[in-house]
Amino acid sequence: MFMLDFNKLYVDNHLKRIQPNIILGVFCKIGNSMAYRSFRSYNYRDRLIRHQNFLGELSPIGMNSSNTDKMDATFDLEWVDESHSLVRLRSINFPRHYLRHQNFRVKLHEDNPADPLMRADSTFIAEQGLASPYGWEFISFRASNPNLPGHYIRHRNFHLYLDLIRPNDQIGREDATFEILYPAVTNFQPY
Repeated sequence: MFMLDFNKLYVDNHLKRIQPNIILGVFCKIGNSMAYRSFRSYNYRDRLIRHQNFLGELSPIGMNSSNTDKMDATFDLEWVDESHSLVRLRSINFPRHYLRHQNFRVKLHEDNPADPLMRADSTFIAEQGLASPYGWEFISFRASNPNLPGHYIRHRNFHLYLDLIRPNDQIGREDATFEILYPAVTNFQPY
């Protein structure tokens, strides 16, 4: 299903960060971008991360879903700082908008380069999936803010939040793990 090139895989085992030279069938770095990707829930296999009404959600997206729903579930995963695995999730249908946390709720906001809080709240550390210690096709997004140690994007009642995930919280670890997929939408014009 997924091809993993172990010759090009480098993992910082201490911090479990994904390094930018990782090559995985669906996780290939192209310039500053990871190209377009979708992210499926580890524990709800029919649901993808998406934005809806400018909020982060976890929704069923399939072959029969509308093109708009598929576009809402497709993101450009951009590298902010490769040496620290810092990434941002940019919407493909609102190309100046990024997923960010605000009051611990994940939202889609327009980027404002003059606002350091927006930049900080929309930057995450890409890590190996918390619930999948052996599968690099899974990813978790940890808050980059040092004041929020152990906080990850996770779903709760199918809404996306930034929550503290404790090592012994198996449900939390599963809720914060997402499978990296090819884009849900295939017939769109890039910005």
